Parts: sequence; structure tokens; C-alpha cells
Amino acid sequence: MLDSEQEPFSWGFEAGFLRSPVNPRMLLLNRTPEIDCADDGNATGNASAWNLVSVANDLLRVDLSSLFNEIGGHFRERAKLRFYIDLQNAIRQPPAPHDAQHASMDYAAEPDHDDWLDPDDSDQESAQAELNEAEIEVNLQKQKERDLDFFAPIFDKAITRHAHGEISGMARYLLENVCRQCVMNITAIPDYRYYSCWMNNNAIECNEINRLYRAVITTSAQLNKQEMASLFSSYLKLVSNDMDITTTNGKTGLTEPVPYKRDNPRDNYPKVNSQIETACVCTNTDLFRALLIVFYQECLELAPLLKNTEAPSLLAQNEEFFPAAIKTSDPRQFRLFDNQLPAIIRFGDAFAYAAKKHLPGNETAQKLEEHLSDIKRMNSAPFMQAFRKNYLEAMRENQIYANGDFHTYAELNDQENLNRLVRLQAVIAKAGELYFTEEECSFASLYARILHELLLCGIMPITCQTCGSLFFPTGPNSKYCDRYNAATKLYCNPRHNAKKHLGRKSPRDVALNIRRKAGTAYEKGLTDCAHYFDSLGNFVLDGLGPTYQASDLISDELYAAWLSIVNQPNCRTKIRRPDRNGFPYPVLWYGFILNGIQYVQVEFPEAEYPALFERLSQLAESPQSKCTLKHKGPGEHPYSSWLIKLYELLEIIAQINSADQVAKPIPLLGIDRDDCVSTDPTAQGTRSAPDACVYSTGTIDSLSFTVYTKGYDPEKRERA
Repeated sequence: MLDSEQEPFSWGFEAGFLRSPVNPRMLLLNRTPEIDCADDGNATGNASAWNLVSVANDLLRVDLSSLFNEIGGHFRERAKLRFYIDLQNAIRQPPAPHDAQHASMDYAAEPDHDDWLDPDDSDQESAQAELNEAEIEVNLQKQKERDLDFFAPIFDKAITRHAHGEISGMARYLLENVCRQCVMNITAIPDYRYYSCWMNNNAIECNEINRLYRAVITTSAQLNKQEMASLFSSYLKLVSNDMDITTTNGKTGLTEPVPYKRDNPRDNYPKVNSQIETACVCTNTDLFRALLIVFYQECLELAPLLKNTEAPSLLAQNEEFFPAAIKTSDPRQFRLFDNQLPAIIRFGDAFAYAAKKHLPGNETAQKLEEHLSDIKRMNSAPFMQAFRKNYLEAMRENQIYANGDFHTYAELNDQENLNRLVRLQAVIAKAGELYFTEEECSFASLYARILHELLLCGIMPITCQTCGSLFFPTGPNSKYCDRYNAATKLYCNPRHNAKKHLGRKSPRDVALNIRRKAGTAYEKGLTDCAHYFDSLGNFVLDGLGPTYQASDLISDELYAAWLSIVNQPNCRTKIRRPDRNGFPYPVLWYGFILNGIQYVQVEFPEAEYPALFERLSQLAESPQSKCTLKHKGPGEHPYSSWLIKLYELLEIIAQINSADQVAKPIPLLGIDRDDCVSTDPTAQGTRSAPDACVYSTGTIDSLSFTVYTKGYDPEKRERA
């Protein structure tokens, strides 16, 4: 086995994180052209900057565990077809003529392929020595290209299949990159079984990270966000968050207390040297890098405050130069670093002008202008001129280190230089807090780092009100994630559905309109009317509305008609009790829209639907409720019956089914199992007061019910 084959595979993804509480960024610092597959992101050369919140939300919408398990399965299948032998033959075989270079990877599966090379035959090992390194490299490259052509569509389809909704090119780049890297690294470890295990490990770890993250964020009542980030990183043993810029101090020690020496009083001298020295020991380019990091973060922080100006578009157009400059600030890459500076300074002038114009007196805008001046001053400093004139000579003379250009030491009696030096050290310290970089060995380590960095920035995930998944809010009123449900063919966010004309209209808009009516009623002093609209709004938004919207048993026309009728009651002074007119609580009943205030008698054993049994029993005991216990049978799990308003019963059933996805669902009367129900539409017109007139009756899975007409009132019947 080659020495390189004994080394573990590492992803080698170098990422930097810029911590901003309003606009955090992830910087990719080593994009490799041979495996690049992303068209977006702000990129210059092999560095790019991505919005960290956007990337995190995209990855949270992907079932990472299933994705990596599937990719690992594909690698395992290819290993079964003896691709290891195919690769070894590619190494040993001399380059074939051009017209013969069309052998497919699937050739490894042909029956006579086994006779080409026997991996257990030691006599064939000497064949490899006959080829020179150039020929081996050519064969390996062609083998990798064939592998990549084979796997590329597999990667793309797998990512699309496991992504719940659209994901950006940024997130797709990360996922494709980690898969493609295995193929491109075949030179070192030519065995897909190894990469299969590596993918399976990523699947396991991503699943564990998700579980741990959910557990950690539940401690928000006890810990602040930074403490939660520390707790999260302690479980995963993430490395410390120190930027690779060092700051040290000179002779800053104070005199320590010492005991008085009675035997030798002459040794009890006072402090002779009363001087404190402050040092700035770093390279000029490191200091330049720190200034760029702080300036970049200030631009990101001000961009949301300047959203109605040209500043955000300026930042979007020029942001690519910052990661390129930060990456190439190493003195050995001076020319690449120097190429980014003119564009950054031009952008800084325009952005600082917009900030000064539209945000007068803003403290961050003032700091931005000061740091831009520092950047210009460093750009024209003697050490930069020396580098531009003769790079090698400047390196030999240590021009990269702090010297007279930026005062290295300052005494206490030199207040001006002392202030300037301390301010420069403050910039370096600030950059150390804002920026962190590390090389990720696997996708799971990057995923954990992304979630950890967002907590450090003070950005907490919330739960989507539609699907219950975690996501990071992108606005002050965010309630829904951007997931797409393939089963319902709808997005969690109702606005996406409306924009794309998908599915049915969300009941949320109708519920909000009803709540506005409640507010108007309170203003007019119509208390009863306001209470009704509050109840109706909850009935639509938290009760039957979402259930009706998601049900395939209800036609689009019937659902639209129901929404229209629900929204009909108005708040007018002459209509003081809208709950007594028309359809105060309309429900759907097997193709019809029914008045939900009708009574229904429902019977079932407690063992079948314990949650419904408990809710109805509680209502029957409440003096404010009109639900009454009709009959309670004997035994530990009695067969009981209740009388309750139809809309209340259906609302309770919908809420229980929505809250408990594991228990046996309760049949939603009015839409489930119409074959078990008998309805007499002609009986609905009867208004004989105390006499019961049956409108509909049936039994669905041990749940028996009888719906009475509008004229039936159990209280009047008892008085009669």
C-alpha cells in the first residue's frame, strides 16, 4: 500500500466566520476550481462570502442524515463493482491511443474484467514500475474524470430529493463539494468503501448534532446565547474561537507585595523603574487585515439601516473583495492582497459617504469613517511602497513587521503615541472577537460550527408554526420556514403559496381580518360582538382552518365558499349580536356548509379516544360551557355520551389531531368516511323548538354521533 493510502481523508474546507449580530458571514477561503460547482455567492479568485443565516436555513431544510446515507450507499455499490481494481489497472496500463480512450467505468463489472488484474497476484506488481510518474498522473486524471461524470448526476438528484424546498446555490455547493471531493481525492485513497464509511459517519454525526442543538436551545430560560454556544461547543469539543493574530504586552508588570526584611533593611528598596511599556507585536499586514475585518463588519452592520439607499447594492457588488483580501493578507501573497485594495477603498469612500449622509451622528458610521482613514493611511505607508517596489528585498529587510511606520513601543510620558498604539491594539482585539477561521475535516464539523457561530452572534432559531421544524428568522415577524411539503404540494410559508399560486388560500388572512373586526368592536364598545369575533378568529386560525386547508377530501370550491362565509359577519352598531345571524360558526358537512351552532350527541368508549374523552369531560364540568354529559357507562373505561355544539366538537377534534401526531387520529366528522353517515338535508328547514329532529347520524370507528337540526335545544327540551 502506498504511504498516501495510510493517511486519513480530511475534507480540507477552510472557512472563516465574521460575527455580526445582524449580518453574519461565512467566508470560504479555498475554493478549488476542479471541484467548484457554484455559480452564486460573492467570489473573487478562490474566496467567497456567504450569508450565514441563509446557509444555515438551507441546510436545516435538507435531510442531511438521509442524504449522506444515500451517497454512502452509492459509493458502496460502486466498490462492489471492483472499482479498486479498475483504478489499479488505470495506474498500471500505459496510455492508450486517443480513439481507444472511451472505456466506461461500468467496464469493471464485465465478466472478463476480473482476468485483467488479480490483486492477489504479487507477480503483477512489477508492471507498475515500468510506467513513469507522468503516465500514471494522466491515467489517474482520466479515471477521476470518468468517476466524476458518473457521480455528478447522482449527487445532484440526491440533494434535490432530500431537500424540502428550494435551496440556494451556496448550500448546494457545500453539499456537492463534500461529495465530489471524495472522487477527486481518489489518488490518495483509491477505495470507495472508505468514502462510503466516511459518508455514513457524516450522516450519523449530523443527526446527533441536530438532536443536541434542539436540546441546548431549550435552556434559553437559564442561559444567555453565548453561554448556550459554550455549552453546545463543549459537547462537541469545538476548538477555541481565537483569530490568528497575536497581541502581547511589554514590561507591564506591577510591583508585587513583599514582606519587610527586618534583618537586612537595605533590601527594602522602593520601586526603581516606574515605566510601563505597551507593545504591538504583529506584522504590518496582520494589522492591515484586522482593519479590513473591522471595517467589513461595520459595513454589514450599517447595511440594514441604509436599505432605502444605494449602500446595500454597493456592498453586494463589492463584497467579494473583502474575503479575497482577508485570505491573501499573508505576506507571501502580497500581490494578490494588493490587487484587492483599490476596489475596497473606492467602495469604502462611496459607502462611508452614504452612511454619513443618511445616518448623521451614528456612532458606527463615525467609526467606519475613522477606520477607512486608517486603511488609506496603511495603503500609502512606506512598508507598502517597499513591497510594491521590490517584494524580495522588503521581505529580507523584515518590512512586514511593525516598525517606525506604526509605533512599536510607547512610554507613558508619550501620550500621543501611547493613545495611537492602544487604539491599534483595540482594532486587533476587536478583529479577534469578530473573526474566526478553521479548516473543517468533515461536513459535520462545518455544520456544527455554523450552528455554533449563529448562537455566538446572538441569533436563535425558532419553531415553524406550520411544520414544527427549526429555522433562523430572517425578519422581526418571521413565523414560517421556507420548507416545501411534497405530500401537500405546499410551502410552510403562506406567502410563498400565494406568490406561486399553489394550493388553497391560507385561512390566516381571513383570521387576521376577523381579529381586526374584533378590535373595531372593542373601540365601539360592542363587547359581546368583540368577544364573538375573537372566538371566531381562533376558530378559523387555530381550529378548523388549517385542517380544512390541508384536507384532500374537500374540494377547492367548497373550501373557498367556506372561507367566504366565515368572513361575512360584520361589525356594525345595528348588529350587536352577529353570532345570532346567518352562519356564525360555519362547518363543512359532507359537501354542504352547515351552521356549527347545532347540537350533536356523540358517544364512544374512553379507551378508543382518551384525549377527546378527557376534553369533553372537562367541558361538561365547566359552568361556562354548554357541553353536557348525557350518559356515563360503568367500568374503568366507560362508554359515554355528550351533547355539545357541533363547531366546538369539530374544533376540539382538529386540535387534538394536530397536537398529537402519534396517537390514533380521531375521525373528523363532516369530511371523513361519508359512507358511514346518513344525512337528511330536508330536515334542516324544520324549526320545531323543543322536539329533536335528526339531521345526520352515523358511526365511524366506534365514534357514534347524531346531529340535530337548528331548532333543537336541550335546555328548552328539559324545561318543556
